[in-house]
Amino acid sequence: TVTHAGETFESKNEPLNLNYDEVGMDYSTGEAAPVHFVELEFDTDAIYDAGEAERNAAQLEEERETFEDDMEDNVESFLTNYLYALEMMYMLEDIDQVEDYVNDETEAYAALESNIESGTFEGMFISDVKYSNLSRDGNTITVDVESERDYDLLDSPAEVVTKYTLEYDPDELDFEITGFQDI
Repeated sequence: TVTHAGETFESKNEPLNLNYDEVGMDYSTGEAAPVHFVELEFDTDAIYDAGEAERNAAQLEEERETFEDDMEDNVESFLTNYLYALEMMYMLEDIDQVEDYVNDETEAYAALESNIESGTFEGMFISDVKYSNLSRDGNTITVDVESERDYDLLDSPAEVVTKYTLEYDPDELDFEITGFQDI
């Protein structure tokens, strides 16, 4: 057997038909001992795959550490992209614009669908975005997003502060919005 990358591999069986002419003598132990050299064969593809899996896991762990070190920037980038998608959603009246950002099994998703149906936020334009009060509890992240919003039903732009709840996926290094509330 051989151990590599945390896995154990066994060689293929090789029957030994000893012929005295093929037996040598080994003196490494201080005594003469008969030896017969055997060439072992292992599944080199499986050994390579195990090493590759170990290297990939190490690389993913390094990427996770780097991602988490920059968590605040990554959350802000995610939400900035979401806010752009939100504008597009209202412009095109198409919930699919935010499908990469919002869990479709949440009240947040249902609220967005309802907003599209009501037509209240047509012509949505979001600007002057500021982030604050980012906190993390396990894989749940909350952050306050202050922005200026303007849409067709408003006489003038309005300042809005929304608390977003995100679920962080440490395997995919991504987020998903599970809730939001204007505060």
